[in-house]
Amino acid sequence: MSAKKLIHHWKILRGDNVMIIRGKDRGETGTIKRVIRSQNRVIVEGKNPVKKHIKQGQGHEGGIFTL
Repeated sequence: MSAKKLIHHWKILRGDNVMIIRGKDRGETGTIKRVIRSQNRVIVEGKNPVKKHIKQGQGHEGGIFTL
């Protein structure tokens, strides 16, 4: 999914400290882990973790993993 209006001149880079202004983690600070320019998004380390359900298979265990 791409953003409607892309930001062309980014003033932030990976490793910068930022404060979150939206969502359930509003007001907390963290370090930028990844910048996704095509979606106007940044991934902040340790905030809003994603859980993935993995089915058990041959050679590996199943369960719920946090990415």
